Amino acid sequence: MRIGRMKKAVTLLAGILLWNCNGLADAAELSIDEAVQLALEQNIELQITEKGEETAAADLKAARAANSFSVKTNAKYSVNKSKDNSHSEGSSEDISVSLPIYNGGKNRANIKSSELGVEAAELLTERKREDIRLSVIKKY
Repeated sequence: MRIGRMKKAVTLLAGILLWNCNGLADAAELSIDEAVQLALEQNIELQITEKGEETAAADLKAARAANSFSVKTNAKYSVNKSKDNSHSEGSSEDISVSLPIYNGGKNRANIKSSELGVEAAELLTERKREDIRLSVIKKY
């Protein structure tokens, strides 16, 4: 009776070991390049810094737009009737264009600041990628 229990225990232990070894074999099949790529694709912090790049690019676009011309249009139509059946109609259209000529260098400074913001965001993202690569390589 004891031998039967011993065989079951050994069989169970062997099964557990084989199951664990299969998991290790699967992990070993992943190359270091694949591990790095997988980590880069799934890292939330990297995705956040990439969104920071997009935000900085949008800020730069807004700063450049503030330095260019703007067009405003307005249209109005009115109808007036009075008690004595007189009738009048009127319409007006208006278009205005403006271009900042000089504002003390404010627009140029905003553009330069936004360009630096884009560069800083790109460098931050690249540094995050390098940190992830280093972390994966150390753990590999």
